[in-house]
Amino acid sequence: SWTTAWRELDQIGWSVIRPGDTIYIAGGTYLSRLEIKSNGIAGNPITIKRARSSDPAASGATGWQAGYDSQVIINANDGIKNSGSGGRYVVVDGQVKDGIRVNFGDVPNGRGIYISGTGLFNSTFRNIGSYGPSRSVANPYPFVNDVRSLVVEGSASDRTPTNLVFEKNTYSGAPAMAYLIRTSGVTIQNSEIHTIEALNTDVHANLIYVISSRDVVIRNNNFHDNAAGVGIFFTGFGSNGVQSSNFSIYGNIFRETNMLYERFIEVRADDATITSGTGPLYIYNNVFVHGYGGVYINSTLNPNAESYIRNNLFVDISPGNAINVPSGNDYVTVSDNLVLDSSGYSVFVNPGSIGGKPTPYEWQWVRDLHLKAGSSPINAGANLGSKFNTDMDDNTRGADGTWDIGAYEYVSGGADTTPPTRSNGSPSGTLTAGTTSAALSLTTDESATCRYSTTANVAYSSMTNTFSTTGGTSHSTTVTGLQNGQTYNYYVRCIDGKNNANTNDYTISFSVASSVTYLLDVQKQG
Repeated sequence: SWTTAWRELDQIGWSVIRPGDTIYIAGGTYLSRLEIKSNGIAGNPITIKRARSSDPAASGATGWQAGYDSQVIINANDGIKNSGSGGRYVVVDGQVKDGIRVNFGDVPNGRGIYISGTGLFNSTFRNIGSYGPSRSVANPYPFVNDVRSLVVEGSASDRTPTNLVFEKNTYSGAPAMAYLIRTSGVTIQNSEIHTIEALNTDVHANLIYVISSRDVVIRNNNFHDNAAGVGIFFTGFGSNGVQSSNFSIYGNIFRETNMLYERFIEVRADDATITSGTGPLYIYNNVFVHGYGGVYINSTLNPNAESYIRNNLFVDISPGNAINVPSGNDYVTVSDNLVLDSSGYSVFVNPGSIGGKPTPYEWQWVRDLHLKAGSSPINAGANLGSKFNTDMDDNTRGADGTWDIGAYEYVSGGADTTPPTRSNGSPSGTLTAGTTSAALSLTTDESATCRYSTTANVAYSSMTNTFSTTGGTSHSTTVTGLQNGQTYNYYVRCIDGKNNANTNDYTISFSVASSVTYLLDVQKQG
């Protein structure tokens, strides 16, 4: 129960946690780190969630308070980490964007999320915000230490941990978003990366450092408003001669830089023990906007496996710097890319204000990089196979017969930003006296998940009651405890598969008749 819950993260009794258990964390501020010391097993992970009122297991426990459904804030270095052999088969989920927020400081080895060790992990970290102290590239933070939002680190002799997914997270406010050091099987997806900078310091800023890692997927992420020397940086430094291999980098947006010589992706041989061999790399369907350089291959790639740079869109990057592959590098195929100058902003739905403003870093950036109808990237791409055919909106590439260039596949009529339309609500009017239960029902014009509240103007995310039959276009659930002579209002909101939720109520209203009273008029005869 909540009345006997652990009061701080370092008080969790890991010795009693078993595979399949769920730990709910109530909203509030915690001063100790979440250090994972136990393991789940295949099919029965240990799940650690931010508490939500919509989750009966949390809100139905003794001592629940409405305020527990709020952001979990962890003010600690290494705010989320594994301990020793712990952290296998674990899911950590903030449940909503930044539902769990880690605030880490400018200290030696400062990190937000830190996973280290050897072997299979099979763990997922979702809806977590990892924030360093910088809040704006326009007002740089005076970093003393090379702090990082995410570090995944294996041993010098073994490229693990492996099988880790980091999704729907935010990484911000540090000189580096991530270090991937001697690891494998890592996926970073559907996340937002911004305010990675070290302008006011000698600390060197890059977004993602890659050292001796393999089988990594970086997809459908939004990198924006950063000031880093390099975006994704493949370096031989510290590699002990072991190159990185098999990286799939696709469907990402890389936009805006305040660094004079920034390259969004760079492969560099800068260690005497490794001069070539990184790859294969699959750099597909990314968008690169307003930077000095796009993709820069500064070393010979893996001669045993071809690398590919295809279907990428470059806007406001000079043609000579968009894709820079030194002559003689015969192990990379470059094709089906589109390079546009600053006039290329017109291919986007809403480019916003374009052009420089007062220093150090004041721009109104591109706001919507969906493709505009009739623009040149549409139907200009190559079919790269099913592994890569889902865009940032979960649209299937090539559904109209031909792939587009860039991170977003064009959808006729534009991207789906419309929430479900609700209709045919039932019951209505007055129900027969004595009715104690009723079936609420409605239909939507697209597949959706519907919830209801008995209070008006409650946000969908805060509604605690989900229809028992939902997920398609017909939705129903049973309400009980009805009484004669009462009027009932149920306020319904739904959300579709693109996370478009209704922001207004659809009201299902009805009454139950009062008890029947018979009046007998007796008249005296004679």
